[in-house]
This record gives sequence, structure tokens and C-alpha cells, in this order.
Amino acid sequence: MRVLRRFHSPSRHCIGYGLGGKPTTSGDVFSYGVMLLEMFTGKSPTHESFLGGLTLAQWVQSAFPTNIEQVVDPELLLSAEDLQHDGNPISQELQRQCLIAVVGVALSCAVDSPDRRITSRDALSQLKTAAKAFLKSANP
Repeated sequence: MRVLRRFHSPSRHCIGYGLGGKPTTSGDVFSYGVMLLEMFTGKSPTHESFLGGLTLAQWVQSAFPTNIEQVVDPELLLSAEDLQHDGNPISQELQRQCLIAVVGVALSCAVDSPDRRITSRDALSQLKTAAKAFLKSANP
């Protein structure tokens, strides 16, 4: 299903779909990146804190990767405190590494310029690699 709305920023042209824009795979990748950022931050691209041209992706990028915890939804961080796999606790450092990998993919998808945006195949490959690394490290 294609996202049929645009993500508005008062200081620049809209990115995404709608208002006569032709759907493209690159647009799908952008929308996917924004959706991942929404899921991990708990904020929408139209949140009131994104004023003066600041976008969700720019806000996340400003904390990435060193201060990633500052932009991740606190509820998500709280729910990850007791995370386990096959009955074994998963270290906070491993969780952080996985979070950085996934948010990194989201940021690579949500790049404004379609020419600099990763492909859907690359996004899938990077997410699979992150999942494999996470599960391998979670099972010593």
C-alpha cells in the first residue's frame, strides 16, 4: 500500500506523495524511513516541535548515533529494560547497537534527495543483517 500524503514542512517543498506526485519506489523508501522514525521516536513528522524547517529526520540525525536515547520514545526504552531472548537477558549495549542499526536504516531511507536515498533492497538487506547480528549476539 502506498502512502498517499505528503509530509509538510513550512520552509520547503513537500516530500513524498500526493498533490499530483507520481508514486515511485524511491518515494516508498522515503515513506518507509519516516514510518520507522515515527515508530522509534513516537513523534509524527507534523509534530508541533518541528517548526522553522526542522524535520523529524533532522531531529533524529542531530542525536545519531551518540545520543540516540534522547530521541527514542521513552516508553520504548522502558519496555526494553527486561528484554529477553530464549529466556536470556539481552544486554543494554546489544539493544543499543540494534537500535542504532535500525534507526540508521530509517535515516538512510528518509534522505530528502532521492538520488542519495538507499534502495528498498539495501534497506531490507541492512535490516536483515542487524536482526541476524542481534540474534547471534543474544544467543551466546
